[in-house]
This record gives sequence, structure tokens and C-alpha cells, in this order.
Amino acid sequence: MKEKKQALIALALFLVLPISAFATSNPPTIPLLVYGNATINSQSAPVGTEILAEIDGKKVATANITNAGRYFMEVPDGKTNEGKMITFKVNGIANNSQLQCVNIDTIPSINFNLAVTNVLPPTSPPGGGSSAPPALPKDTPPKLPEATPKIPVVKGATITNIVDGDIIQCKSCSNPFAVYIVKIVGGTKYIRHIVSLEIFNHYGHLKWENLKQVDSLNNYSLSGWVRVNTGTNGNAGPTDKVYEINGDQTKHWINMTAEQFLSHGGSENAIYSVNQGELNLYAAGPDVMSL
Repeated sequence: MKEKKQALIALALFLVLPISAFATSNPPTIPLLVYGNATINSQSAPVGTEILAEIDGKKVATANITNAGRYFMEVPDGKTNEGKMITFKVNGIANNSQLQCVNIDTIPSINFNLAVTNVLPPTSPPGGGSSAPPALPKDTPPKLPEATPKIPVVKGATITNIVDGDIIQCKSCSNPFAVYIVKIVGGTKYIRHIVSLEIFNHYGHLKWENLKQVDSLNNYSLSGWVRVNTGTNGNAGPTDKVYEINGDQTKHWINMTAEQFLSHGGSENAIYSVNQGELNLYAAGPDVMSL
């Protein structure tokens, strides 16, 4: 009889206690899903390439490519890391831009392309087959023949006679591997950061062997504005849109009148004319609105 009474008491407690009393105190966290293209020297990253994600200098996730040129990974603790910057590495080489963690309740996944350029071409291991390209030390650019440079390494002597349309690097700047396109209007010099190496596939005049070095970017104004001009003689048409290109390879329509654009610091001279092929490279992001 005593055992039966104890069993009834236990059953009664089970029925009146809330469900949360039996739930784990450490429920699983929701990850942020990140996926996209992965390229090495403008070529699809091969199967087996390691993708590593870091937050605050600590490794938080890794993945290996199983489909050449495409990667998929889960970055844990999506809510905890909201607002933090994720740095990605491809075979140990850092990607040029970072990704900011978003609110996973509204944006559970992000398409973010990765591209690295300061690695040597892949080589075949003994006995055939293929292997991932070897990683180089961060401060050691690859050594390539001077006559046929393939990647934006820091090279060459400083050149002072920079002209409109040149592509340049600043080897004494914080990011010596960054490459810019120069636009000169009147006495003003603009530069546009090349955020994707695929841009070179859309313009025949852009060649790595024409890359020039400068000592400083102080005399240049940075611009991220582009437009596909559909008017006559390469001019803008009445409905052509101006976009802002960000370092994460997204495009954002400048959704405002020309007057509002100018009043917010915009400049017609700073807008770069691009072709539709390049514009299609970038994923669409939120519009830039007038305040």
C-alpha cells in the first residue's frame, strides 16, 4: 500500500509541473547558414578545399567543399553572434571582405561569395589526382614570372604618372593587395575598389600586367557608385539606375532623385560606367534611401 501511495504522488507531481521543468537547461542554439561561390585565383575552388570561419579571432566553424566552386557551412550561435563580423579563410588564406552576422529570425541564411588571390595555382600530387592549393604565409605573396602576372600581388616600382583607367595598388597602405580602378575627371582622381576578381572577365582592357603601384591613396577619392549607361555615346539614359557596390559584393540601388543624391554628397563625376555583366555579379541588397 505504501509503494502504491508513493507512485500516485509521483504521478500527480508529473501532471502539475510545467513542461519547462523537464526541458533541458541548455537548448540547442540556432546556426546562421552561409553559402556561396568560392574561388581561388578566379578559378572554382576544388573539392576538398577547407573553408574556415572566425569571430573575434576564434574559429567557430569549418567546412570542406564537396561541389567544386560552392561551399555551405553553419555558423553556430546565430543569436549570440548577431552584429559581429565573420572572417572567412579559404585554405588558410583570408577572404578580402567580412560578413556581419544578422538577425537569424528574419534572415536565417546568407549568400556570401569568397575569393582569395594570394595563393599559388593548384598542383597535382604524386600518382595523379588533384589536391587543394597549398596555403602560403600571410606575409609572403606568391612569386610569379614578371611577364605574366596572374594575381594582384604587390609588385613593381612606384609610378607617379597615373592616368584615367589605370588599375593601381598601394603597397604602403593597410591593404596592399587591394586593387582599384582610377577615374580622373578634371583635377579630381577617383578610385573604385575591385571587390570581385570576376570583374576582369568582363573588361578586355583590364589586365594584371598593367597593374601599377602608388605610394599613397591620399590624393584619391574612394567611390562605390556604378551605373550601366544605356544612352547614346556611352551617356546615361533617363531611367538608368545608380548603385552602391559594397565590399561584401552586394549592390544597393540609390533610390532617390538626382537632387537628393547631390545634396547627400553624391557626385555625377564619381559614378563609374560599368557593363551589365559586372552588375549581374552582385547580389541585390537593400536600397539606399534619402533621409
